[in-house]
Amino acid sequence: MRRGFVCGLCVAALLFMRSAAGFAQSANAVLKLDHGWQFRQCTADGSVPGQDWLPATVPGDVHLDLLANKRIPDPFYRDDESKLQWIEQASWEYQDTFDVPAGLAGKANVDLVFDGLDAAAEVYLNDAHVLSANNMFRIWRVPVKDHLRAGKNILRVEFPSPVKAAEKVAATDPWQAKTKTEPKTYIRKAAYEYGWDWGPRFVTSGIWRPVRLEGWDKVRMADFAIRQRDVTKEVAHIDAQVEVQAASAGPAAISVQYIDAGKPVSLSTKTDLHAGTNLVDVPLEIKQPKTVVSGGLWRSAAL
Repeated sequence: MRRGFVCGLCVAALLFMRSAAGFAQSANAVLKLDHGWQFRQCTADGSVPGQDWLPATVPGDVHLDLLANKRIPDPFYRDDESKLQWIEQASWEYQDTFDVPAGLAGKANVDLVFDGLDAAAEVYLNDAHVLSANNMFRIWRVPVKDHLRAGKNILRVEFPSPVKAAEKVAATDPWQAKTKTEPKTYIRKAAYEYGWDWGPRFVTSGIWRPVRLEGWDKVRMADFAIRQRDVTKEVAHIDAQVEVQAASAGPAAISVQYIDAGKPVSLSTKTDLHAGTNLVDVPLEIKQPKTVVSGGLWRSAAL
């Protein structure tokens, strides 16, 4: 049986930028910032009320870190939920110290990437403010090469009370008092944290998804997606959509590799990039795709 895809094709994309010797493959340098983190409670003005740094886990959140450090009891035991509501009213600070490898420091561009911050947060790198975040459901990327230094670097993330942060935003809406809209809806944050009929209320803060430094030179593959254009019994047409971030204008080649009928297939297209964001479509064709019924719904596949 032929295996493959129209809606779930196994595809890999490679990006090349033309150099004096021809096309050279673009490769990122990545430093994962997943160890050495610390956290502590702080006041709204940034001062620390006699709190020592405690070890933290990233990705994670402040409730889990407090529990791991035995600073709070089991949140799910008896009435402990009610005893822990002070956490959402407090502000918290996370900090990590790291050295930048030469291979990363030598890149023309270095970005700080947070895959998820929950939710309102202020980010500082070596005491320079680099990011204000207000949405836990998106990736945050900021250029930071100019803020890095040789030797020790300090990354600090301040989380104000999420309840107070939402109230601050709600106060700017002149209709909020009339509509009685809950302040929590004014920041992009998981609603289940505020309690539900099936779960407790623990409005938390933290770096809930991975964080890293990414270094790149001329081009960076920013995103990748598959779009199905049409499908018949004879052929399926899909596009491999590649989002490319280019530091400057110039020619490039994008190579897409996928599996069809158990055999590897490679396609390549050349394009001229402009500085900034580029969206490049690479058309793919699968002959005689097999349609499969699953759970009463149709899906198309090159099986």
